[in-house]
Amino acid sequence: MLAIALGNFDGVHLAHRAVLKSAAAFHNSICLLFRRHPAEVITGKAPDRLLNAVQTEQKILACGIKQCVYLDFEQVRDMAPERFFEEILIKELGADVLCCGYNYTFGRQKAGDVTTLKALCEAHGIELCVADEMDFEGESISSSAIRRHIRAGEIEKANAMLGYPFFYEGEIIEGKRLGRTLGFPTINQLFGAEMVKPKPGVYASVVTLCGHTYKGLTNIGNNPTIGTDGFRSETYVFDFEKEVYGESAKIELHAFLRAEKKFESVAALTAQVLEDIERAKDV
Repeated sequence: MLAIALGNFDGVHLAHRAVLKSAAAFHNSICLLFRRHPAEVITGKAPDRLLNAVQTEQKILACGIKQCVYLDFEQVRDMAPERFFEEILIKELGADVLCCGYNYTFGRQKAGDVTTLKALCEAHGIELCVADEMDFEGESISSSAIRRHIRAGEIEKANAMLGYPFFYEGEIIEGKRLGRTLGFPTINQLFGAEMVKPKPGVYASVVTLCGHTYKGLTNIGNNPTIGTDGFRSETYVFDFEKEVYGESAKIELHAFLRAEKKFESVAALTAQVLEDIERAKDV
């Protein structure tokens, strides 16, 4: 039997995983994804991503899904729900089981919902698995809620909804090397234009670098005391002193320690960083 997981799985958060695992429980399973976010096709602007495309597929497959199958949204955007169901899900993909969330919509202008899907499945002898709403502290778990918490610096809430620490990966670039003169050499990274941007500030972090994992202290923003060339991530990696320009590092954010601040002097900044390091070590 072929089970198909339906939805937009940016973040592959706890509610997404309920859908994916229900599909993965069957002998054969696929996750149906769009190559471009429907909002990007319709409005020209997609929501900021929680994961890039490669990371998304990796986490989907880690749930036990056998394969990700990609559609062009342009191909189906004008299909009525019934036509999408019959031509894509049944004829093209050969679904025996469909799995989705309680708020799934499909078809032209989101005309179809779970009630529509249930009726179509019953008429065609298709099994339907619908995952219930999941919440954290009374708030529904969703990609939009997670983005909101990340932008607000509420990283612990975002991580609880994701089911893993929010992270980003990127090439290490050269900075101004001022951190080195202060005794806190940092690795510098830029954020992809399509990725969600955390609230500027200082975070306790965990760094995966050169095959090893370290605790760290990450400043996100423009570092107003010293000044940087644009919005970036600067991480002081504890117990690590190698030069690694051009390497890739994964940064997990675990706790928001304080907002970004302009200090009156470099000495005041140094004293605050020392305090931040001790707090980060305790996280």
